[in-house]
Amino acid sequence: NTNMVFYVNDAAPTTNDVFTTAPGALENTGLAPDSPLPTLAAVLARYDLEPGDEVRIDAGSYAGSAVTEIDYLDSGTDAEPVVIRGSPAAARTRFLGAGIRLDNVRGIHLRDLRFDSPAGAALAAISAEDVRVERTDVLGGSGDGVNVQYCSNATLRNLLVAYAATNGISCVASYNTRIEFGTLWSNGAAQVQVRNIPST
Repeated sequence: NTNMVFYVNDAAPTTNDVFTTAPGALENTGLAPDSPLPTLAAVLARYDLEPGDEVRIDAGSYAGSAVTEIDYLDSGTDAEPVVIRGSPAAARTRFLGAGIRLDNVRGIHLRDLRFDSPAGAALAAISAEDVRVERTDVLGGSGDGVNVQYCSNATLRNLLVAYAATNGISCVASYNTRIEFGTLWSNGAAQVQVRNIPST
């Protein structure tokens, strides 16, 4: 099967956009730059992601109170991951108020995203495998910046995590978690917390 590319854009003018040429809307298909969907959640609700697929989320602000969940039905593989890619433009792809949860999923790569003041963890990976997060910023939030639990082969590279209410990065009962070239500061409890078992 041919790998698919899906497009997401906010409703603002396309001045800073690099992936799309039109505002996002639910009436669009999400399958072309001139027909983007308005949120990552809209892509996941409409399509089944397969290994090698990519979601390109253009610059803008994506506000919401519900966490976007990616589960095993949208898994990739280590060799052919599903890639969720934000904009490389200075305006950034910004999630406001809620984060992303990877639940029992394999082969997901997240790149070039920013999370502002999420409720709970900006990024949570639970029982996931072969996950990679790169060039992503987390600023503020009511929980951990990044929470990794019961995972194997998770790589966190070039992350900025600051002002999270609890820990910058929390790693619990996980195998082969790598943190490379990140900046962590002014998080409420610890910059990095590692535990073999969950707290009770």
